[in-house]
Amino acid sequence: MYGYLGWALLVAFLLSLVLWIGRAASHRQIKSSWVYCALGITLWLLYPSGIGTGSAVASTFTELAILQLAVATLDVIILRRFNAPKFVGEVLIAGGYVAVLFTLLANVGLSITGLITTSAVATAILGLSLQDMLVNFVGGVVLELEHTIKVGDWIRTEQVSGAVTAVSLRHTVVQTADNDTVLLPNSSLIRLPVTIVSRKHRRIIPFHLPYGCNPANVIEAVELALTLSPINGTCAEPRPRCVISDYHPSHVSFAVLAWLSEPSKEVLAVSTVLMRIHFALARHGQPLTSISQTVDLNQIDKPQDSSAQINKYVEILRSTPIFHALPEEATRRLAPSVGHAVYAPGEYIVRQGDESGSMYIVIHGSVDIHVDGEGGMSEYVATLEAGKFFGELSLFTGETRTANVIAMTAVECLVIDKPSLTELFDWHPELAVDISEVITERQAGLAATLERLDGEQKRVLAARSRVDMLRRIQRYFGIGESDTVVPR
Repeated sequence: MYGYLGWALLVAFLLSLVLWIGRAASHRQIKSSWVYCALGITLWLLYPSGIGTGSAVASTFTELAILQLAVATLDVIILRRFNAPKFVGEVLIAGGYVAVLFTLLANVGLSITGLITTSAVATAILGLSLQDMLVNFVGGVVLELEHTIKVGDWIRTEQVSGAVTAVSLRHTVVQTADNDTVLLPNSSLIRLPVTIVSRKHRRIIPFHLPYGCNPANVIEAVELALTLSPINGTCAEPRPRCVISDYHPSHVSFAVLAWLSEPSKEVLAVSTVLMRIHFALARHGQPLTSISQTVDLNQIDKPQDSSAQINKYVEILRSTPIFHALPEEATRRLAPSVGHAVYAPGEYIVRQGDESGSMYIVIHGSVDIHVDGEGGMSEYVATLEAGKFFGELSLFTGETRTANVIAMTAVECLVIDKPSLTELFDWHPELAVDISEVITERQAGLAATLERLDGEQKRVLAARSRVDMLRRIQRYFGIGESDTVVPR
């Protein structure tokens, strides 16, 4: 009867190789079976007669190896297919160990009945001493059966907050946002409150402003900044809302209600929201140094008309190709009406399809230009840095935006709108000719980039479009054709 061990060990080893190569079963179970096989072979070689305690132990190790592989095979074929709880396999292994132990005791001549009777008292004492372990075991069974806490859930308890990576019979493994691994006893999860954080979790983000601010303007500016440009880690729906949360003796308390989608990156999302608030408020007043400080928003939207500021704007306008042909007097007339705006990284400055008609000159930072194509695909066009400009076609012709412009860094820019240019053209209508040539050349360059035109094609396209561009500018600003000279 002892001779079956060799064949049993061989079959067990071959089955373990199949499971290992197929990656179907737990490698931990397969490695355990290999250890048992090695011990069984060793004892089999040491006790070839098949008589005595050594031979019985050799049979036991062989049975343990077969038990591990049998449960692993059962898990692959049946348990996983029917989504059985994980503890079923562990219970089968535990029960098998008990059966193998009783078989070993019987083979060496011990009375199992007497052992059970004698161990009843010991079992009671052991049960009391292992009460916490039993509670953890029961908690693990409950968690597996109810599926209230699953792998991938983000949970929050009194002790820890993190993502669940594994649920066993004794403890639950949690990975925190700091990349620490915490083993939570299952007893604590069934006794104490546990919050399962939703993938759409509301977060209240407060900030404060003085009583001199206009609450309606603040709410509109903040909601617009948070809605128009997507923020990683936040939900598009429900949309972020800005509300007045309280009135304090020294300030008005506002709060943003933002819905976060990635609990592990909550700190980054909140930081981005605060930065967007910072820049949104700065566009309606002076630049902010800290969102927690009170700032006076009771300021005009455009920079103060100081001599130094005007000279700075004149220098920027003179260095911009589209205004390079302006006389010194015309540039100084335009400079006081120029606006100023700042944008946070990731904010949309203009969106494709918008009807706003302003032109922007980048002072600091960089922006990316993208064009939305068919099927929702966005194609990168170019990156513009300090000294470059965009939005001129909408400003001079009133056409809708043809591209998206997104701030890649903190961006500071000058803003020129139609009323400012209307007054300029009233003084110098002939400037429309020079401006139309610059715009036409720029549009031809863009077409060459997108359509890969050669130099000659680019020149022909520019020649055909120059007159048309001038006519469009004249119609939009109401300039009479007799006031300008049509270029040849």
